[in-house]
Amino acid sequence: QDRYGLGLYGVEYPGYGLAQPGSPKEANIYAAAEALLQHLQDVLGVEPEQIVLVGQSIGCAVAVEMAQRGFGNRLVLLSPFTSLMD
Repeated sequence: QDRYGLGLYGVEYPGYGLAQPGSPKEANIYAAAEALLQHLQDVLGVEPEQIVLVGQSIGCAVAVEMAQRGFGNRLVLLSPFTSLMD
């Protein structure tokens, strides 16, 4: 962060990986992402205009939802899906 003035934070979906216990329900995933973004702003003092939301595959839905809730200033979607049927 010091050299380039940027950092990276990632959210682990509840019920997967190290985010145990938990259930990988849509509401829980959104809550985890929102908690991380609130932490960035409230505790670490990161301004919303400094936040770039990035989602890959199913994570694109989470990134878009957080953007709709007013978090972040930019949105990057990597290999998004066009529908849940895809």
